[in-house]
Amino acid sequence: MKLTEREENYIVKKKENIFHVVFAVMLVVFGFFLIQKHTEVENVVVEGCYHYTAADMRDIVERGWFGDNTIMLSFKYKNKTIKDIPFIESVNVDVVSANSVKIYVQEKEVAGFVNYRDSLMYFDRDGVVVECTDVRMQGIPEVTGLKFDKCDLYEKLPVGDDRVFGQILDLAQALRANDLAISRIDVDENEGFSAESGDILIKFGKFDNIDRKVQMAAKLLFDLGVEYPKSGVLHLEDYELGKETFYFT
Repeated sequence: MKLTEREENYIVKKKENIFHVVFAVMLVVFGFFLIQKHTEVENVVVEGCYHYTAADMRDIVERGWFGDNTIMLSFKYKNKTIKDIPFIESVNVDVVSANSVKIYVQEKEVAGFVNYRDSLMYFDRDGVVVECTDVRMQGIPEVTGLKFDKCDLYEKLPVGDDRVFGQILDLAQALRANDLAISRIDVDENEGFSAESGDILIKFGKFDNIDRKVQMAAKLLFDLGVEYPKSGVLHLEDYELGKETFYFT
């Protein structure tokens, strides 16, 4: 059966349209892979991250489809709140060049953790539990001596006096600032503070003059360490301004 001129024109037009669509798709695919090739991440700078290494953060950020593409990363992580990475509040990725990105990390402010039902419950300055994990993070001390009857994620630890949480964080930060590595902070029933550094227990007593007490502890353990034992208890409970009283047991 012979086609009419109108039918022949329709078929020709349809074939042309299909060709144009296929050609356009090929151009898009070619352009996409060309862009992908020239925007592959090669250099990464990480800022604001304490709990993870730069390599760790790069692995975390580059997960998923086209995770190694600078343009895709900049769209994916634009002041994005992070929910599935312990201790990370948000991540922002800026494109420095076609192959370089800068990752800005905002971490959750963590004071310490308590061991509760075989889980490590990390809490912030306000005593709110911000993470529940079995991962022991370097630089975050275990806190013992706190009395509470429950511990729930995103809720405040019910300890009575909420001031203790800020004091724990201030003490931990002061110890880090003076290069004193600690594994544990203890708060006794009389609101006395102590910290475990290696095999030495430093007893600070009340929180008064805590910065000066920490500085003195660092001086004794570093500058004068050769004169004192490598294990035992350093007592600074009776410290007073102008009276630098201390002793080892």
